[in-house]
Amino acid sequence: MEKQFDSGHATNVSRFAELVKRCIAFGLTFKPAKAIIKLDNLKAVLENAKQSLKAHNDAHIAMTRAITARALTFYALDKLVTRVINGVGSSDILPATIEKITKQVKKYRSKRLTDIDEPEPDPAAETTPEEEIRRNSVAQGSMDRKIQNFGKLIAMLEAEEGYQPNETELTVAALKSMLQEVTTKNDVAQDAKISFNAALEARDKILYDPKLGLITCVRITKKYARSAFGPTSKEFKRLSRLAFKDKEQE
Repeated sequence: MEKQFDSGHATNVSRFAELVKRCIAFGLTFKPAKAIIKLDNLKAVLENAKQSLKAHNDAHIAMTRAITARALTFYALDKLVTRVINGVGSSDILPATIEKITKQVKKYRSKRLTDIDEPEPDPAAETTPEEEIRRNSVAQGSMDRKIQNFGKLIAMLEAEEGYQPNETELTVAALKSMLQEVTTKNDVAQDAKISFNAALEARDKILYDPKLGLITCVRITKKYARSAFGPTSKEFKRLSRLAFKDKEQE
């Protein structure tokens, strides 16, 4: 797990910027034949890497905010459902109908859905693709079921003439508004996760693609310097001292 969000990836880009500067400083003596490590390409890779880090960081911030907003809304929804069932129990609704509504509330509160109330894991934490898919699938499925069951609860209350609360926030109209809010917050959070994963994939491709990635450019550039200037040359040593990490080391 990374101690600081993406610190290793940012370090790779920072050191690559230094590598490019040192290659430029070699002047006309730096003349590789391989296109991938010509200065124009190294500069382009550096710019793309910087942009990918920013895009990934922005997507992480947006996702964190969306997840937090969603969690707060679902927390408020849980409190609201508790008030609704208490209001139903103190209304003029027939006992048999109250029992049906109570069962629907139990579905909403089902223990299978309690993971929704747990804190969201740190998106920066290292997980395997399988773990990430499973976690997102479970969390998203739980939220979708909560929304579905809340919608069914509203339909039951709307069909019951005896449900006429004096509290504005407990009326069917207010509950429908809440349903729309949690649905929207859930959709926004899910979209933010998709955008974050896309930004993560784009960043990793630019930094770690085995054919054209930043780390590949580093390796080939160092090999070129070793060949062109010699293994004991000051030029090669200036590049070899710059340490980089592969994705697997992050």
